Amino acid sequence: MSDLSLTPAFTYYYVAHDVWGQVSGQIQSNATRQLQYVPAGSSVYSTAGIAGTWLGKNGKTLTRLVIVGHGSPGRFFLGEEITSDNIAALGGWLYSFFESDSAGIQILGCNSAADSTTVIGKYEYGQANPLSDTSLSHKGHELLQALAKASEQKVEGALHGQAVAGLRLRGMCRRVYPDGRFKIFDAGGT
Repeated sequence: MSDLSLTPAFTYYYVAHDVWGQVSGQIQSNATRQLQYVPAGSSVYSTAGIAGTWLGKNGKTLTRLVIVGHGSPGRFFLGEEITSDNIAALGGWLYSFFESDSAGIQILGCNSAADSTTVIGKYEYGQANPLSDTSLSHKGHELLQALAKASEQKVEGALHGQAVAGLRLRGMCRRVYPDGRFKIFDAGGT
């Protein structure tokens, strides 16, 4: 009889400076998660380098990577403005740390996975524009696709506004796979 010991699931959090108080007030680093404070002005390379160094030094593999910061269509702020042009390092540098059955990457930032927004009443709603229509913006899809390709992980992000409470996606969201497939799904909650 063999002694199989399973490693517990491990989640790494990149947390923007302006939401750090809210996030660190809900959860702290322990054996199953690590929070990385990302100060204003930090580059994506610095942020990814700190994470890779910490994971390697501590012998951890990733079950999930969570990025928490304020967002808008096709972008979010994590040390600096992150778009499809510079996002690859955040997941690509961690590629070798992801477990084979990883839950992937989640971006918890308002509208970051949206291509555009529209206001209905007093609320702003994110739009997932048809990829077949080249006259429309696809910046939310492009953001998630760039990270999915670099990390070889599925990436999920919010189409609508998000709350930091509970540290999970809410409402309508977009999921993009490294091979280009995508899905719009309801993550529940409000």
